[in-house]
Amino acid sequence: MARGDDTLVPIAEFADRGTAEEVWASLTEAGIAANVLLDPGPLGGTPVTRIQVARRDAAEAQRLVAEWAGRR
Repeated sequence: MARGDDTLVPIAEFADRGTAEEVWASLTEAGIAANVLLDPGPLGGTPVTRIQVARRDAAEAQRLVAEWAGRR
């Protein structure tokens, strides 16, 4: 089964949604469509917030996330 360029892939995980939304805004400003998803954690485990982008944008999105993290 071939993987299409439109397939959503996770590119980053965060412990809190606020930080994920900050990164989402940076990606959106750069023209990369992204989704922020909350995984509540299995059986009451620690929740994780993930950012997903289309596979075709993953490398650029990861580069931007790394730049963002370096500025913090």
